Amino acid sequence: MLELYNSEGGKVAENDDAGPRDAELTFMLPAAGDFFLKVSEIAGRGGSEWIYALDVFRGQKAVKVTAPADRVNVPRGGSAAMLLAVRRIHYDGPLKVEAVGLPAALTMSPFMIGGKQSAVPVVLTAKDPAAAASDADWGPVTLRITAPDGVGMPPAEIQLAPPAPKKADAELFRSARVRTDLFAAVQPAVQFSLSAEPSSLNVTQGAAATVVVKSTRTAEWTEPIEIALATPADQLPAGITVTGGAMAAGELAVTITATADAPIGPFTVFLQGKSKKDKAEPVHPVPPIVVEVVTK
Repeated sequence: MLELYNSEGGKVAENDDAGPRDAELTFMLPAAGDFFLKVSEIAGRGGSEWIYALDVFRGQKAVKVTAPADRVNVPRGGSAAMLLAVRRIHYDGPLKVEAVGLPAALTMSPFMIGGKQSAVPVVLTAKDPAAAASDADWGPVTLRITAPDGVGMPPAEIQLAPPAPKKADAELFRSARVRTDLFAAVQPAVQFSLSAEPSSLNVTQGAAATVVVKSTRTAEWTEPIEIALATPADQLPAGITVTGGAMAAGELAVTITATADAPIGPFTVFLQGKSKKDKAEPVHPVPPIVVEVVTK
């Protein structure tokens, strides 16, 4: 629980639940002076085994990123995605996402996300389907998320989402925020994998551009693959629409359209393919497609 007091001891604001577990308080101070923030555990528990982290932002720009798990398995010759939750504080501009120190068997091209994008699939690709398993198939992954040059903001802090408790109150208030490690490994090939050509392009205001999504399938997987957005459509920039469809054969043209007043600048389209055969219903990602809206 967070409680804010003025210098006379009067409480001016409080919050005990702003998310799944953590309190968050936003308050505009009425005037200069001394204010005091009280941090307490709402169930009355505490001690050296409990971990607390307090972040204070006095108008500074910042970005917080949460990863749902500490590992991702990438199919050989294909791609796998991890959906990051991105939260901006005093900043609504674009961000650059890049991987640092990937194992040799894995690749990820840097990409940009727009101010409205808060659900961000990080897609890792195992580039060589014929490579033999080796130590280069696994290792730690570091993600760097930064604002463009000239914006005074530190690289984003990446945290792991707290695990779901096994019991109703088991370790409910233990924090996973001290962990920032991510790990990737290559696994055997899956039913199909997807790629996009080109992986980056411009679209002119008032016009459309086309990206071709291609599939590589195992011999027994001949079912149609439905290509669609992997993130909510309302996270695209205003005036942008993306039209997918069913891929019956080896490729599908995806159209990206910009209205005449679509905002200038970069963003990223995240697509995925979904298919169904008997009880199996696999979903596999398309590597990110970086798009820049340009003037006529």
